[in-house]
Amino acid sequence: KGGSKPKGFSGQQTNK
Repeated sequence: KGGSKPKGFSGQQTNK
């Protein structure tokens, strides 16, 4: 957890 959240993402957090 603690990834970046791009605008318009499906609410899921990514570590990318």
